[in-house]
Amino acid sequence: MRSLRLSFVLTLFSLLLLGLILPLIHGLHGWQGGMRVMGGLFFILAVVTSGVLSLRMQCISTGHVGRMSRHDWTLAFLLVSVWLFVLSWIWPT
Repeated sequence: MRSLRLSFVLTLFSLLLLGLILPLIHGLHGWQGGMRVMGGLFFILAVVTSGVLSLRMQCISTGHVGRMSRHDWTLAFLLVSVWLFVLSWIWPT
């Protein structure tokens, strides 16, 4: 449930950030391109936090109280990237 809430907040934050940055950048092709770039960045963050790119895999206990585990962050970043790609697909041109 925390991952879902965090992904929703991160999606809204990234859309707000795009709204602030897009008027300053003239080379980007509107909201669709910006959302796809942000979705790609969140996907890269998900790959990095999942530990796929780490050389040694450390055991992590899943019973964290009050803290989110690495897998929760990965799920949140994946959900943000999926939501941003879906929004960019739905967004009118």
